[in-house]
Amino acid sequence: MNMYISSGGTLCLNEPSKSGRYIKQPQKPPSKHSEKEIYINPLTDFGWKKLFGTQTTTKYLISLLNSILEGKEVITEITIKSAEIQGPGVKKRKAIYDILCVDQNGTYYQIEMQREKQNNYWDRLIYYQQTLGAELGIKGRDWDYDVVKIYTISFVDFNLRPEITARNIHQVGNCYFLDPMQVTEKNNIILVEIPKIRKPEHELKTMLDNWIFLLQNMKALEKIPAAFKGIKLFRDFFKASLIFNLTTEERMIYNDGLKAERDYNNLMNTKLQEGERIGEKKGEKKGERKGERNARKALIMSLLRNSGHTPEEIANFTNVNLQIVKQINKELQKVSTAEA
Repeated sequence: MNMYISSGGTLCLNEPSKSGRYIKQPQKPPSKHSEKEIYINPLTDFGWKKLFGTQTTTKYLISLLNSILEGKEVITEITIKSAEIQGPGVKKRKAIYDILCVDQNGTYYQIEMQREKQNNYWDRLIYYQQTLGAELGIKGRDWDYDVVKIYTISFVDFNLRPEITARNIHQVGNCYFLDPMQVTEKNNIILVEIPKIRKPEHELKTMLDNWIFLLQNMKALEKIPAAFKGIKLFRDFFKASLIFNLTTEERMIYNDGLKAERDYNNLMNTKLQEGERIGEKKGEKKGERKGERNARKALIMSLLRNSGHTPEEIANFTNVNLQIVKQINKELQKVSTAEA
């Protein structure tokens, strides 16, 4: 059996017929459920920052934000800022965002991607916004509290408001209790529930529809869908998303992140099952909570030992308090010292 590339670029096979001549047969198309991913998953920590969080990819971020803001703000230029803000107080706890940027009018945008639910979700968003507002405030007695306008935009890969089925974007602001009048336009929180509303390709009508579709389906796509081929912005986005174009170092970071996520999910499922069995045996719910804690600790220990990531990066990736990660790191260092 021989192989050749046809003039159309198709890989073909030659099989001899009974007459001895070769018959051209096109190779079977790749499986629809190919295990090899073509494009970066934008919902991963690496993918989110690579595709939306660099100065060279601001055109994608601008388009995404404008589609969500729907004219409330019109962004034409954006500058990526340091995503680490020093908090107030003696200990100065740091707030680390996925992406922090400022537009041409001086409006700031805190943008994050959350893959898993966590406690005190809204309180954390408010804390981040207040920390940034305090950091950007003018120091000294002459400041009149004319704070900068801030949007905290949280993309979540789960349904935080399952009771609302017809809307996947929720805007939160400071309003009076008895009427919708907004007290200030300086503090804004927007929640985007990615998986809630799924539209097939032929029903995509707006830029927001397009972006939500890509966030939902990018990791499973094998080529550019027809609906996106006529838009240069999206052709460029698909090109920038090719795993093939990553450097060796970037591919290692991306694969490490995927492995850590798989390990985390596997550990969580295992420990939750163990916790449920323990809970059933003892007739209590404590086993499940213990399973979760053990799974998180095992993952953090594995990342600290093998990934090369800093405690701050691990805390951000796993949504675990930084102090807990540092405490586990201290425990590992003590064990290493004792073994030495």
